[in-house]
Amino acid sequence: SNTFVGENAGAANTAGNNSFFGQGAGAANTSGTDNAFFGEGAGGANQTGGNTAFFGRGAGGTNTAGNNAIEELTIRLG
Repeated sequence: SNTFVGENAGAANTAGNNSFFGQGAGAANTSGTDNAFFGEGAGGANQTGGNTAFFGRGAGGTNTAGNNAIEELTIRLG
């Protein structure tokens, strides 16, 4: 099963076992499975990559097919 929270999160998804949180998170994902994307646009270009986790706004934003990846973006305030 999938969980998508946010406008256009998982919009193109046809696969299972994905969790996308944030506007546009995983928006282009089609057949990628077992992914977790957290943050606006996280994993937004991913189409077939699986077993990936992206944390933060735009994290993994250019990944389209890479598997078994973890990426975290850190933004310092102040």
